[in-house]
Amino acid sequence: MPVSGSALLGPAGQFGTDSRMGTTKALAVLAISHRQAPLALLEQVNLDAQGCTALARTLVNLDGVSEAVVLSTCNRTELYLAGDSLDLDAALAALVAQTDADLVRPDTHAWYGSGSNVARHLFRVAAGLESRVEGEREIVTQVRSAITTAREAGTVGSHLDCLFRSAIAVGRRVHQNDRTATARLPQLGLDAARPDAARPAGLTLVMGAGLIAAETVAELVARQMKFVVCARRVERAAMLARRSDQVVPFEELAAMLDRVEVVVCATGARTPLLSVADIIDAMARRDGKPLVIVDLSLPRNVDPAAGRLPGVRLLDLDDLVSGSSIVEVRRRTEVVDDEFRRFESWMAGQIAGRMIASLHSTVRRLCRDALESSLAEVGLSPSAIAAASHRIAGRLLHAPTSTIKALMADGDEAAARQILTSFGIPGWSDDVDDTSGVDAAQQHLQVIASARSVRLVARSGRRCGELGRVRLRPGSVAEIAS
Repeated sequence: MPVSGSALLGPAGQFGTDSRMGTTKALAVLAISHRQAPLALLEQVNLDAQGCTALARTLVNLDGVSEAVVLSTCNRTELYLAGDSLDLDAALAALVAQTDADLVRPDTHAWYGSGSNVARHLFRVAAGLESRVEGEREIVTQVRSAITTAREAGTVGSHLDCLFRSAIAVGRRVHQNDRTATARLPQLGLDAARPDAARPAGLTLVMGAGLIAAETVAELVARQMKFVVCARRVERAAMLARRSDQVVPFEELAAMLDRVEVVVCATGARTPLLSVADIIDAMARRDGKPLVIVDLSLPRNVDPAAGRLPGVRLLDLDDLVSGSSIVEVRRRTEVVDDEFRRFESWMAGQIAGRMIASLHSTVRRLCRDALESSLAEVGLSPSAIAAASHRIAGRLLHAPTSTIKALMADGDEAAARQILTSFGIPGWSDDVDDTSGVDAAQQHLQVIASARSVRLVARSGRRCGELGRVRLRPGSVAEIAS
């Protein structure tokens, strides 16, 4: 699916300009999320930080791609790209090649976005509107980690960096204004594990020592439930447990399965920690006592086939879905829309500023060159000629500058570019000293000099004819008389 800059023009002109030319840089996103893909596929394409770095570096080596950020969480793996000509089919192929994902069906499991849809989608992600648990707070940290990883990998430039910083601001604003507490995965998992809250709770085993495991322990403490913590690193488990007798060494995990009522798995392991054989052995020692396993990890920590064993109830991320109230969804959406409009306006201002800088730089240079060649016999100092050039260009370009600002504020970048074209500047650059378009612009402006005054004449464009006159004084230049 090739994507070109012209195909992606949205409101604010694609949110950026190429650092080398005046063309608009394209933005695109390829998303595989829980909304389109099964958990087994999300598990295949899930990447850790090292995997995200490796994939981002592969992506920026594709033709036409200059920036790449990979966002991979338990709900999604998304590729954000910026460049001159983006091929999303090639990006998907790179993801499949790195992860050996054999379940991907591009037309079914992947969502493609471009132009303004890229910013709006990422803003919704950061606001928690695209998560299983609507309004989840962890996603803001994950978005921040994704852009940090890309910066460290050297695969992000000003376009995606600006986009992600704006998305982080959206997430912070949404969560700071939350009127109700958002359910977290550990809460949903414990609720699903014990639907009958009135029944006395048995012992819960928490596997892991990361953020989700810590939140699970906090929830168990709040519910005054008995628990133990098991992790490969005993010192990390001890940090979560309240007492030393609540820490279970990893090598004693199998024996602990005999005693517990609920197991909550929340580790970053890339392969299952509990196999079907492990659970069969444990169930044989439990004398028919049922076991509930809540797997909050991706990739999953428990072989899915264990859920078919007699006496075992296995819950994974697909079983834990929480929706916000209509009022909260509407409020978060309003925040996203407001921040999206703000982002568009800011980016339009950035583009307009670079356009105006390029226009003024080119016209000032033309004026200076013409004055220097025409007034050599007058004996003006270089500084006086430079000052005259600056004032002529400023007066001449007052109206075009105001028009460019107004057009960009309205999202009409094409019309703003026409103004530059009318001055003989077909392209424009972030580098205000760029000389492109000077020859063409010299056909547009002509400086006619005499010993006492300088006339500025337009030879093409809507304002053909004399535009102004500079009157010369000894050793200085006065003002333009329009």
